[in-house]
Amino acid sequence: MNPFAKAAILTVVVVFFAAILVAQVDAWRTQELRSSIDQVVLQSESNRLMQRMADLIPTQAQKCAFFNSSGELSKVRAYELATRIQDYQRANFFGSDYAELKQTYFISLSDLYLFTMEQNKECPQNRETPLLYFYREQNCPQCRAQDAVLERVAARCGRMRIFAFPTDANYPFLSALAGKMSIKDAPQLVVGETPMPAGLQDDGALVRALNADGASCQ
Repeated sequence: MNPFAKAAILTVVVVFFAAILVAQVDAWRTQELRSSIDQVVLQSESNRLMQRMADLIPTQAQKCAFFNSSGELSKVRAYELATRIQDYQRANFFGSDYAELKQTYFISLSDLYLFTMEQNKECPQNRETPLLYFYREQNCPQCRAQDAVLERVAARCGRMRIFAFPTDANYPFLSALAGKMSIKDAPQLVVGETPMPAGLQDDGALVRALNADGASCQ
């Protein structure tokens, strides 16, 4: 056989098996993300059910105890999952259903944020400081640096929850939230309901803002 023909056949075989491997890896990543996102969706749906059941609980103290004991799943490290979705989507060779998973995730995360705000008002004794993190998915080195700051601060702080949202995703509900919070650029953080200045915030500035809002940071 012509050596060039052999080389061509070998190349086709290698490409074929490489494509199969990429497809398998892609399927595994999709399943991994789906499992993590399902936890967020489950918590969102659980919160809706709890709100309806709360009418059957006789006292406010019992309602607050009920809500407080049922909120563990919403402590998912949201910014890490959002970053993983973004990284997987960039590396996704076959254009799988990451876009659908991503939209499902951010809808459920937005619902969890709204639930947290409602419960903070209804049960101030159980209050946890919401930390909104607005970032860009594309061309944002400062956002990567802010990710690292958030990871360190999250390890130091209790009574706070991080909700990370992209400013350049085409989701009307996120645009409405960013507009309500007067987000001007990315990265930008909102502690409680108070926006911090746009741009990278260091550990010290963020810890001071969180403690001032009632979080417990060391």
